[in-house]
Amino acid sequence: MDGYLNIDEFSNALDYLKRVGPFLRQTHDPFRWKWATILMHSALYGFGVCALRGGNYEATIDYGKMPRKYKEKLRAIPKDSTDESYMAERAVKEEYLRNREPFLISLQDVLKRLQSEDWMPYCDPVSRPISLSPDESASIKNLSKLFRNKFLHFRPMSWYIEEQYFLPILKDVANVVGRILDSHSQIANKRGMRGKAISYVDEVKTLLDINKRLLEPNSDNAAK
Repeated sequence: MDGYLNIDEFSNALDYLKRVGPFLRQTHDPFRWKWATILMHSALYGFGVCALRGGNYEATIDYGKMPRKYKEKLRAIPKDSTDESYMAERAVKEEYLRNREPFLISLQDVLKRLQSEDWMPYCDPVSRPISLSPDESASIKNLSKLFRNKFLHFRPMSWYIEEQYFLPILKDVANVVGRILDSHSQIANKRGMRGKAISYVDEVKTLLDINKRLLEPNSDNAAK
């Protein structure tokens, strides 16, 4: 509709991902790495949320951050498996969701749940858990804590970062995003939009290879 921004969890993640490529094409601008890390972090987080959402968006809500009054109501409910206890707990959670803007779970929790044999059937019985290698887990941690968070909350300082350091981190994250896109039926059902997302992942990996060649010591770019 003209005059409206139509956005959902998938188009939001897709928008982050498609904007990585244009920055990586700016091979003479070192600031491309800042924007690429911020955007890839948001794309990873966004597609992880899409995969967890499945048929139950509550899998993405951090109930641990509920205000105290809701937590106290939950603590007052008997801890048993009766229908009464279940319905009482549901009533408290629904009251919270009606009256407050809930917090999402963290990226770290998203990734834990995506790898869990217990969580994925709860989120979507058709989807399967993904696996992360130790290198990929380390790359995501560095992407989040070492770069993305510091770029968004930049304190006064002079910071020198070797450009080549970004290459394996972003490549690992792109591979994880691609695995999420391949593994989860909630995303697979997006049809054409999923195809676009996969093409953007491929574009990112191709552009990272191009940047890697340009940054190599014996490249024409380094000799200039």
